[in-house]
Order: sequence, then structure tokens, then C-alpha cells
Amino acid sequence: ECSSHYARAMASYGVYVSACGFEHHGPKGFLGFRPALGGGEFRCAFIAAEGWGTFTRSIRGGVTECRIDLHYGTLRLNRIAPGLPRLGHGAKVEVRAAGRIIDATPRTDALGTGTEIVFPGEVRINPGVALSVTVRG
Repeated sequence: ECSSHYARAMASYGVYVSACGFEHHGPKGFLGFRPALGGGEFRCAFIAAEGWGTFTRSIRGGVTECRIDLHYGTLRLNRIAPGLPRLGHGAKVEVRAAGRIIDATPRTDALGTGTEIVFPGEVRINPGVALSVTVRG
């Protein structure tokens, strides 16, 4: 037992957060996912400092698509780790928000096993605007 009803509910939420590999640091503008489940298809809900939404990852035939949909509030991002493996030299990364290409630089994450996307300035996402990352190769 985890004591009172509130602690018990939060203990089960911790399992959900761990399975999603969810990380968020509002002041630094970081949002990350490292799904432990789902294989090629993965979808989860997330709660950030100023809003909430869904994250989706799809891997099909050498193309990986990650999408962050904000359903409420605001999401300010300087860097994201969308659950991508470490990229090879020939990989092409495209980041879009509201149908426009966003300037972004992929780099190896701090663990050295995955890829994170770094923006030159803050990217602000509002409800109804999706941020998508497409990787080919």
C-alpha cells in the first residue's frame, strides 16, 4: 500500500510516466519521450507545465513520424527528445508546426543512445497547432 488514496493514485501515474519515458522541464523548454512500449506505433497523453496534449510516434518503412498535439494551454520548447534512435549520417530530419518548416538541429542526446531536436530559439505551441518531426533514412 502507498498510504492514502491520493498517494495510491499518484503511484500508478508514476508507472504510466515511466512507460512513456516522459520528461518535461518547463523553464528549460524541454519535452521528451522514450517509450518502453508500443514498438513502431506509440501514443500517449502528457501533462506539461502550462498545458496538456498527446504525443504520437509512427515507424513505417524507414520513415519515423513524431507528432506533439497540444489540446490545452501553451507549450514553450527549446529542445525535444521525441523518442528517436541515434541517427545515421544520411538521415534527413524535417520539423513542422502549423504547416511551416521550423529551423531545427538534430543532435545525439545526453545518454548517447537517441536523438534530440534543438531549436535556435523558443518555439511556442498553442492548442490546435501540431509540431511534427519526420525522419527519413
